[in-house]
Amino acid sequence: MSVVSYDSKSFKIGSKRRFIFSGEIHYFRIPRGLWYDRLLKAKKAHLNTVASYIAWNWHEEEEGVYRFDGDRDIETYINLCRDLGLFFIARPGPYICSEWDSGGHPNWLYAKTNVFRTVKEPYLSYALRWYDVILPIVKRTLCSKGGATVMFQIENEYFWGNVPLHFALYEKAREYLGDDVPIVTNENRYVHSTPIIDTIDSYPDPWVLNEFERKIEEVKKSQRDKPLMFMELEGGWFSIFGKPLPTERGSFPAGWTEMLVKTAMARGVKAINFYMFHGGTNPEYFTAKYITTTYDYDAAISEWGELKPRYYAIRRLGLFIESFEDLLTEAEESEIEVLEGEADVFCRKIGDTSLVFIRNIQDKSICVKIKVSDVEVPRIPVPPKYMKIVLVNYVFPETLFKLKYSTFEPLLVTRVGNRVVAVFYGDENEENETVLESKTPIKVKSVSSKEVNVTVADKVIVIKHVQGRKDYLVELTSEDKTLLLVFTTKERAGKTWIFENSLGKFIAISDIYFMREADGNKVVFEDYIDSKRTATVISPVKLPGFNEILEKVYNVEIEFSAEKLPSLKLTPLNEAFYEDKPSLNTMTEIKPYTPLEKAGFYRNGFYEYIILFKLREKPVNNTLYFSLVNDYAVVFLNNNRIGSGYRCFEVEAKDLKKENELYVILEATGHNNDGMLPILNGLLNGIYLGKISEKEISSWSYYEIPSLKEVYEKGIVSRIDYSLLLNNPLATEEFNKLLELKKPPKEVKEFTGSGVYEHVFELNEEDLRHSYILELHEGRGAILVFVNRKHAGSWLSWDRGRKYSFDISDYLKKGLNKLELIVIDSKGVGRLLLKTYQLKVEGTWRVIEGTQGIREKWFEEKPSNALKTIEKCFWKYWRLQVNVPQKILAPLKITIDSNCRCLIYFNSKLIGRYVPEGPQRDFYVPEPLVREENKIAVMCIPVGEEPKVEIKAGFYTTTVLKEIKIFP
Repeated sequence: MSVVSYDSKSFKIGSKRRFIFSGEIHYFRIPRGLWYDRLLKAKKAHLNTVASYIAWNWHEEEEGVYRFDGDRDIETYINLCRDLGLFFIARPGPYICSEWDSGGHPNWLYAKTNVFRTVKEPYLSYALRWYDVILPIVKRTLCSKGGATVMFQIENEYFWGNVPLHFALYEKAREYLGDDVPIVTNENRYVHSTPIIDTIDSYPDPWVLNEFERKIEEVKKSQRDKPLMFMELEGGWFSIFGKPLPTERGSFPAGWTEMLVKTAMARGVKAINFYMFHGGTNPEYFTAKYITTTYDYDAAISEWGELKPRYYAIRRLGLFIESFEDLLTEAEESEIEVLEGEADVFCRKIGDTSLVFIRNIQDKSICVKIKVSDVEVPRIPVPPKYMKIVLVNYVFPETLFKLKYSTFEPLLVTRVGNRVVAVFYGDENEENETVLESKTPIKVKSVSSKEVNVTVADKVIVIKHVQGRKDYLVELTSEDKTLLLVFTTKERAGKTWIFENSLGKFIAISDIYFMREADGNKVVFEDYIDSKRTATVISPVKLPGFNEILEKVYNVEIEFSAEKLPSLKLTPLNEAFYEDKPSLNTMTEIKPYTPLEKAGFYRNGFYEYIILFKLREKPVNNTLYFSLVNDYAVVFLNNNRIGSGYRCFEVEAKDLKKENELYVILEATGHNNDGMLPILNGLLNGIYLGKISEKEISSWSYYEIPSLKEVYEKGIVSRIDYSLLLNNPLATEEFNKLLELKKPPKEVKEFTGSGVYEHVFELNEEDLRHSYILELHEGRGAILVFVNRKHAGSWLSWDRGRKYSFDISDYLKKGLNKLELIVIDSKGVGRLLLKTYQLKVEGTWRVIEGTQGIREKWFEEKPSNALKTIEKCFWKYWRLQVNVPQKILAPLKITIDSNCRCLIYFNSKLIGRYVPEGPQRDFYVPEPLVREENKIAVMCIPVGEEPKVEIKAGFYTTTVLKEIKIFP
């Protein structure tokens, strides 16, 4: 029953200092049937903690109806962490970001207020009500009550302060949790003088460390009484529509993750959470705008459960932390002398023992010579783009041996039977020198290979070798104490498995993909079919029947074969079934341009609109402009498809009549995940006919203003409510103070940074008959739009729609008009268009949720008949037979090739959202969904001519389980 506390050095669980080594794994992105597998893999990576956001809208999708069953059973998930010996960090927001719809806020909340993440009502009451629901669950799982939870995070990434909001959440959390766990937040420097611990998140581009290290040093200086923690250390990145895979920023090398972790350790960080350790899959439409179904994240564990190179890099670090946790949590920054070589060298020291971190950011190998305390370490080779840990003056526990140094890296130190085992690793063909001393004479008991040179001079021993593919072992004694040294490759170090039974602890240094379990007299390994692997098994007892290379050390060879391979048979059911438009009497009439949430429609996904309108005058041309669609719309005019597009787009309105019907299929793919500015679902702002003009504004009077950070440092603003500033700036004191700091104007042609940009234009009486729209492209920062000193709206660059529009017609007047764009904390916009249209479409608006096939559940059974009346949605079907033999693991994927937007259903479950621009073509089918006979239904929305859709089925990987009866 441990209470979790902390001081400036580290977190403490009970009385023991702990280095928190955690991975983010979201229960809501993984089917319940796979929770154990993913958490087991985290445990086997030697993480000691798992973190997860707790998504408010996942549990209260419908107001007042809370769901904690099935895939939403967060308490069972936390208890599963406990059962596996993992701690848990609870992160329930209310705002979570996470590339998740509205950052976790329920859609129904938009009907209550547009201002989130604020102390203003009614938001705060709803947020605290959510805490009243989730906190009792978290309380039951506290470590102090025998559970797993050791930390609780409030809010998330509120970079701009709003300490009052944080205190309201903090006080509610303390009401339930008492002082049993630390309460933290993530990325809010303005809580540093409060009881709330601020943590760091960082997602730097590979091999660029300046900002990463700057953040560490900033927090170290301003939060001296609390431990340094990364709540989100880059474990990859997400992917979005139209950008590449595995992430929109490309791939992240495993070595980069290793360098980040080691740099953090070297700088004194005592707690790390990888975001993500396993990303999983975005379910249905719970993801944020334009985010792909896959949330693979290029993470250590892939979406389908495969272990990636990053996994093994993290495993090596986990084994190291497990063995040297006391040293890592107690050691302090210390001086070190670099005698030779160009590298970044850091030292952390406790007593006589030092951990030296040598970082080589270059593209070539280097050799470094250092001196620390009384020890000179010669010629330490460091590979390119790598950071090496060197252990100096370390006394092996329960022995008389002191390691003066090794030029190989330490992996682990543990006891196996009657000897202490220490494993070190380096690259293949790397030279190693290891020097030990003892208080009594050293004897060499055995050496596994003639390739290892051992020189003993009474109480000092020097071991030299060039690392080959195999493991090298040297067994030493001093008095009655035994030390077994193992030198291996980096690859085999990452695949070193430790297991225990009643006989004691065993170590298997190997190239085996995964060790799943050790139970009774057997170990279950997993590897790719037709692979051959070797393991050096260090045992506490004799193992009859195995090849003994040293006393109680065995060479084991394993073949991973399968008598029968998994198979698939995909059979197309060739008919295509077309949907019809809804009848008007089944639809809900709404006021034109009403956001769906304000009309009582709270789900993301597909909606159908029918808009009946009359032309009051003949348009000057047939340009039809949708000024703000959230997100994607396919447009029909008088039963003819005339175009489609994202967000703001124009189509040609062919065959206009005096009385017209607009039929629109709209897909709302989710809200932005910033949780600051509402961009609601539906057809918003305006639909316009007859384009009169389009002008790019490129001349401005520019008044420079300071950034919000500068304002904070001057003490002018102390408690900014950033959300309120964006949504209702005139109501905030901070906004007015910011404008008081304007510098004298100058003329500019483009946006260059924070400031007020003014443009004046003139309109006459005739002009005011038309509609005027500002269309902003490539937002960079927070942009507040004012017209004639009235706030016309705001936009954040985090909006992945990349463009946004404002109808400013109601703010205009005859004569001179002043347009002001106030840019906060960034560079403004890439382009700004002022567009003029003749007519605005009004008429009678009706809307209905879903499409015919979705409403009638065509994904469950094919319709009995469906006549093609309009070129709109159609459905195609396949039958899939799957045979996966026992003891074979073969995660299934469906690959789609189509020029349509598609929804993919597998056994009636929506598993994927496909868009023609990609990047995702492969969709993971979680194993709990797969049966021998399976049904696949694909809903297709044509966006071009001659629609097509084809699918294939296959396996991502095929691995086999192998039982080895290794115990006597």
